[in-house]
Amino acid sequence: MEEKNARIAAAGTALHTMEGYHSQLRSRELAEAADDVYLALRDLRDTQYLFDSGEKELVRFYERYLPYYLDILRQYVSLQDSANFEAIQANEAQLIKTMHQMSSMIRYLTKTIPQDEIDEANAKAKAEELRARLEEQRNNMIK
Repeated sequence: MEEKNARIAAAGTALHTMEGYHSQLRSRELAEAADDVYLALRDLRDTQYLFDSGEKELVRFYERYLPYYLDILRQYVSLQDSANFEAIQANEAQLIKTMHQMSSMIRYLTKTIPQDEIDEANAKAKAEELRARLEEQRNNMIK
């Protein structure tokens, strides 16, 4: 439970950091892609409140991918202020691609978390049903 709360807090901190960077983005296309990542992360955070599964994927996301994304975003905002037009153009296209990949990954995680618990509940129900049938068969054989 502590890990879950830590990840939810990390998502909140990342959302706050992203808001600061997003307000500094000058390209409309980049800002729209950044908003999509922001909304996807917000949805993931909200989903984590309701479900406890997805531990392995979430740990990897929060320890590796999210910090890396925030670092790329920070570097781009710094580059934007450098007035190096060619570098800005080259990195903008790459950043948009990265943002789309992040959105896709986060949305996949958001779908996976509840599905893991649904699959686990179905497996438990089937196991219980099988146990009940075996118990009934055993009782019928004893009679």
